[in-house]
Amino acid sequence: MLKGLKALGSVIAGVFEEPVVQPIGLDRTLRAIGLDELNNKGYINLPDSEFPIDPDFYSKAKAEEHVTGAYIRHAHGWDPVISTIHPLFLPRKWKDVSKEDYELILPSIKLASRFLDEPQVLTYVKGFLARKLELINDAVAIQNAQQPLYMFQKIPLEELTSRKIGKPDSTWSSLWDLKDCLTLQFTSKLPNGCVAVTGPGSKSSTVAPGRYSGAKSANILLSVQFLRVFQRNLEASQYSEPWEPGSHNESALLRTQFAFAVTLVHEVMHALWITSTPPYGPIATPSGTPEWIFNPVEPFFRDGRMNELGSCWEDNVFGGMIHMLGRPTGAIMPYGLAAIPFPGLNHAYPGGTIDRLNPRKWGIEWQTEYPLEMNYIRRMFTSELWDEVHRYGIKRLRRKKKLGLRRYVDEKAFEALAPGEAVRGIPPSPTGSVASMDAEEDDEKGVVRRGSG
Repeated sequence: MLKGLKALGSVIAGVFEEPVVQPIGLDRTLRAIGLDELNNKGYINLPDSEFPIDPDFYSKAKAEEHVTGAYIRHAHGWDPVISTIHPLFLPRKWKDVSKEDYELILPSIKLASRFLDEPQVLTYVKGFLARKLELINDAVAIQNAQQPLYMFQKIPLEELTSRKIGKPDSTWSSLWDLKDCLTLQFTSKLPNGCVAVTGPGSKSSTVAPGRYSGAKSANILLSVQFLRVFQRNLEASQYSEPWEPGSHNESALLRTQFAFAVTLVHEVMHALWITSTPPYGPIATPSGTPEWIFNPVEPFFRDGRMNELGSCWEDNVFGGMIHMLGRPTGAIMPYGLAAIPFPGLNHAYPGGTIDRLNPRKWGIEWQTEYPLEMNYIRRMFTSELWDEVHRYGIKRLRRKKKLGLRRYVDEKAFEALAPGEAVRGIPPSPTGSVASMDAEEDDEKGVVRRGSG
């Protein structure tokens, strides 16, 4: 989530207060499908034999074999060794995190590093860092935003499979430069339902082109509840509703480790935009007094309905935005994780996100929320999965669609396309559109069951 400077400043004031923890209740998806079915089909608990996860799933040997960012940084002389911990997440980047606590978050850091070191993943990043971006064709949205609005698409990196030492792709340079103008910190003072927030800092950016035109550094604040889970001070079995056999603490911890890694990269997307983009303004305000806007709003991926760089990154890589099942949201995850299309039928977040409203104008009539199989989550921490990604592409990172809950568009709130009216944007997949409706049948509760899943 991207927030403004004033909001971020108020958050920093309470970073050391302990969070208030509430029991985790069931949400609509959990009630519709049921904990028994979800658990029996592998969505909640893994057997003890599946633990612990491999701490060295991203090794120096694999970095060189797959020509990842860790190898490229070393090959260009930036890093003296092949380090599979991304420089953005080194211990010195974390404020007030002890050596012992850093060891606890290390599995998530290694996975986040693997995401950011994967050249196929960074085609998305290169797309929005490219200059010049394409102006969207939406006069109403531009008028409402009172500034130009842009879109982008993925751009392949110049170095994908070659070990040749030449000029590095600018995307690697941007991520390397970001390390000098980024801080990370845990806090208990975040908006309700929010587990992380990113905003501009007070220092100058070191990321081109932002450093040449007045852009600022970035601060990422993360819910301290993540840290308390990793410390095992908050365990899922203590906060779940009573059920048999009950929430398995190791499985819940693995979900939190995966979710934390995804959250870190999500927030890095916002940090890259803040640090690489010069201030925009001044603009007219209702009072008539010009106002200086600190950063332009984020661009729209593939001319989509919302301009949330972190959520669009998740949707592009995993096939949906990752979130916990149960309410209220947080870092304690007793019942599982799920992926939901973004933006789908979701409404805009507070802050700088622009919602271009009617999802039906983008061909979206419904969306299906798919819980994530625990084996899918566990495989993220294995070298076998990343071998497959290297060989077959990042589609191996996408969630499977076996069991889910469908929700339909509110036809009273949103009008349908007019006869002959074209769908806006460039849909990345048919999921949730009229074209894919025949592929899935939902029951009277909206539950979708595909194959044996």
